[in-house]
Amino acid sequence: MTQQIAYLEAIVGADITTFRRGMQDVRRELGLFSDTAAGLQHLGRNLTFAVTVPIMAGLGSAVKIATDFDAAMRNVASISDEVAGNFTEMSGRVRDFGAELREGPLAAAEALNTVFQAGVTNADLAFAIAQSAAKTAEAGLADMQTTTEALGAAMLS
Repeated sequence: MTQQIAYLEAIVGADITTFRRGMQDVRRELGLFSDTAAGLQHLGRNLTFAVTVPIMAGLGSAVKIATDFDAAMRNVASISDEVAGNFTEMSGRVRDFGAELREGPLAAAEALNTVFQAGVTNADLAFAIAQSAAKTAEAGLADMQTTTEALGAAMLS
């Protein structure tokens, strides 16, 4: 009987040793997995700041510019009945013209608004004045709004 108990203790001891080694292997593997998970979490955080945040900021900026452009064109339409009737066509003309400018379509819409506020009522004449102001501003590397105001003041005097 004593021999059988000793034999059982030897087998159980051997099995426990194997079990302990297996558990150590599992812990090591889980440690690698937790390191990998931490690395993936770090990568995700970096991607968020490097990619997602700039994309969202760019989209927010684009929406703001589009909204400001629309507001400037609606101001023009509120001043001129002629533009109000052709709002979509005039917006397209200003957008196309503004795409060629250094300051962009928003500046072109604001320049057209300034010309109408100066008292010009003909849409084609106002657009021609805004185009002249834009070309003058670009040639002199000046601010388009200031150039438009100066050109409008000179015309009115």
